[in-house]
Amino acid sequence: MALRLLCRSLGGAGTILFNKSSFQNKYGSLSFSTATGKGIFGLEHLHRASDWQPITLETIQKCERIAATIRSAKPSSYTLQLFDDLSNELCKVLDVMELCRHIHPDPDFIGESEKWFSVLNSYMQELNADLLLYRPLSELETRSSELALDKEENTMLKSLISDMQRSGIHMPTKTRHKIVELQNKIASLGFEFTRQISRPPAPFSIPKHEVKRLFSAAELASFEYVEQREGKCIYRSDMQTLKQILHHHEKGEARKLAYLSIYNADHSSIQVVDSLLGARSQLARMLGYISYSHFASMDKLMKNPERVREFLLQLNKSLQPKLESELRQLQEEKYRRESSRDPIESWEVTFYCNQIRRKHLNVENSRLDEFLELESCLRGMFYIANCLFDIRTVEDKETPEKWHDDVRKFVFVSKSGETIGTLFLDLYQRPYKYPNSTHFTIQSHRLLKDGKHQYPVIAITMNMEKNSSATKESTLLHPFELQTLFHEFGHALHSILSATRFQNLAGTRTALDFVEMPSHLFEYFARDRRVLQHFAREGFSKKTIPDSLMEDMLRHSQLFSGIDAQTQIFYSLLDLELHSSYTVNDGRSIDILKTIQNEHTPFRYVEGTAWHTRFGHLYGYASCYYSYLVAKVLASKIWQRLFSDNPLRKDSGKLLQEKVLMVGGSKSPQEILESILDNDMKADRFLMELGIHQFDSEECPSIYTGTYN
Repeated sequence: MALRLLCRSLGGAGTILFNKSSFQNKYGSLSFSTATGKGIFGLEHLHRASDWQPITLETIQKCERIAATIRSAKPSSYTLQLFDDLSNELCKVLDVMELCRHIHPDPDFIGESEKWFSVLNSYMQELNADLLLYRPLSELETRSSELALDKEENTMLKSLISDMQRSGIHMPTKTRHKIVELQNKIASLGFEFTRQISRPPAPFSIPKHEVKRLFSAAELASFEYVEQREGKCIYRSDMQTLKQILHHHEKGEARKLAYLSIYNADHSSIQVVDSLLGARSQLARMLGYISYSHFASMDKLMKNPERVREFLLQLNKSLQPKLESELRQLQEEKYRRESSRDPIESWEVTFYCNQIRRKHLNVENSRLDEFLELESCLRGMFYIANCLFDIRTVEDKETPEKWHDDVRKFVFVSKSGETIGTLFLDLYQRPYKYPNSTHFTIQSHRLLKDGKHQYPVIAITMNMEKNSSATKESTLLHPFELQTLFHEFGHALHSILSATRFQNLAGTRTALDFVEMPSHLFEYFARDRRVLQHFAREGFSKKTIPDSLMEDMLRHSQLFSGIDAQTQIFYSLLDLELHSSYTVNDGRSIDILKTIQNEHTPFRYVEGTAWHTRFGHLYGYASCYYSYLVAKVLASKIWQRLFSDNPLRKDSGKLLQEKVLMVGGSKSPQEILESILDNDMKADRFLMELGIHQFDSEECPSIYTGTYN
C-alpha cells in the first residue's frame, strides 16, 4: 500500500467498503470525552472506549484535507511530504488501534478499536485506489530528473508508486473496486485467523480403564471432566497444561493425546486458513502474478520464491549429517526407554530432546535463570544501548498513557540530552492479551516542516509469569525469555534510532525479509558471557554466571540445533508452498501440510491434525516466514564482523547505527548489506554456530539478492 500500515507484528481489518458521504452523514459530529491531554498509548483524546469513533472521524477529516491538497496542487517534491503527512495521520491512529485490540485489558476498548480499525483501514484502501492521488506521483516520476529529487525522495517516490500499483491503481475502475473489496476480505479473514489461533484445545477421550494408568490423580484434577461416552472418559484441558504433558510426560500415549488435542484439525479453523489463502491467490492473479508468493516477494531482499526455495533446500541439505546424528540419539533414547525401534513421531520429538539435554547438562550447578532477575536484565539491556549508541534511558513513572498498571514507560535520551524516543514495556501475561511476544510501532520517526522531529514511540509486549521464582519480590527470566526480550529490543532500537525524513521509510518499514536481522543480532548479546557479566548476578551474593553454566548454555543451544533449524526450514517451505498454490480450498492446505512435512522432515504428518491453523506467521509474514532464517544468517555474519572480538565496542555500534538502524527503508537492503558485509552472505557462520564445521565452502548456501543474478 502507498499509505501503509506496517506494524510488523500483526495485521487485520474488517470488511466494510468505505463510503465517505454515508459515513459523514451517519457520524457527522465529534464528541470526545471531557478529559484533556495525552490519552492512552499517547494518543490525543483517547480516554474511554467510545472515543474511538470521534478519533476516527477526525482522522478522516484531516486526511481528506491533505488528499484534496495533493489532488489540486502542482506536483513537486512537496507532494511527497504531503503523502507522508497523509500516511502519518493514518498510521498513528491505525497502529494504536492495532496495539489496543490485541493487548488492552478492557473488552470494550478491544471491541471499539476493532470496529473503528475496520472503518479506517477500509478508508485507507480507498485512498490507495484513488487515481487522482496516483497521477501526481506518476507525473513526478517522469519529472524526477528535472526536479532534482534527492536519494531519499526518489526512494519514497518509487515506494509509493510501487505500492499503489500493487493495489491495482493501474487497473480499470471496476477491477480496482474489486481489489479493494478483496483486500478488505483478506484483512478480515486475517483477523479471524489471529483470533482462532488462541482457541482452546479440543476435548480428548481416554478409555475408562486406561485413565489411572496414564494420568496421576493430580493430573486428572487439572483436567475438566466433560462426560463418559461409550466406555470413554472425555476431558478438556488448557493449552499450558497440555504442552507440559507433551514436553515432559513419561507415557507416550499421554503425549499423543496432548498433541492431538492441541493440533486438532478443527474444521472452522481450516476453513478460515483456506479462505485466507484462496483470497490471497485470487488477489495475486487479478494483479497479474503467478501466485501470491510471487506477488509478495517482488519488493523483498530475495526478489522471487524460486530463489527462496533454492536457499531453503540447500540449507536443508547442509544440515543432513548433523540431523542424522541427532536422530540417532533420539532413536537410542526411545529404545532405551521403550525397547522400540519405531520411527520418532511428532509428539515424541520435544520429549526425547528434553530427556537427552538433561543428561548432557551439568545439573549440579545453579540454574541459569537464577542469574537473570528482570530488573537487572532491563538495566543490562539499556546498558548495552548506552555502550553502543551513546543513548541513556530514563523511566517515566508518572504518565497517563499506560493502559495497565503493569506497563512501564522509558524515555531514550541522546548524548546531548535530547529526547529521541519512547518505549513502553508490557511484559506480563493477563486475560485478553495476545499470547505472543511482539514489537508494536505506535509512532514512527519523521522530520517535520519546522525542522523538528516526530520521535518514535514503541511498545514491546511479552507474556511472562509474575514472580516466576520462589523469590517473591522479583521475577526471574528463563534464558529463552531474556533472548526474546533482547530480540524485541532489537526491533525497538531499529525504530528509535531511525533518522529518516519520511515516516513511510522509518525504522522497521523496510523489506520484510531484512527487517528481522537487527532483532536476531541483538539475541547474541543475551547469550554472550562478556555481556552477561555486566548485569547477570545471582541473588544477594551477586556472583556472576560461572563458566560451567555458560558452557552448559552453549551445549544446550547446539545439542539439537539441526532439528531446530530444520523445523524452521519446514515452516518456511510450508508457508511458501501454501502461498504458491493456485487453489487452496476445501481442506487443500492439509494436503500441502502433509506433503511438505513427509518430504522435508523426518517426522511424519499425524493424521487428524492441522498444525498450521495455529501458525500465526501465516498472516503477518505471508510467504515470508523464511525471513527468520535469512535474518539468522545475516546476523551471524554481522556479529562476526563487528562484535565477536568485543561486543560492546562503541565504533562497532556507531557503524551498525549509521549503516543499518538510522536508514530504515530509505536504502535498499542490498545497498545496506553491501556497505556492511561486502555482499558476503554465505551461511558458513550460521552453520558453524549450529555445530556444523565440515562442509564444502563452494556448496555453502548463500542468500541471493537482486544485487547479482
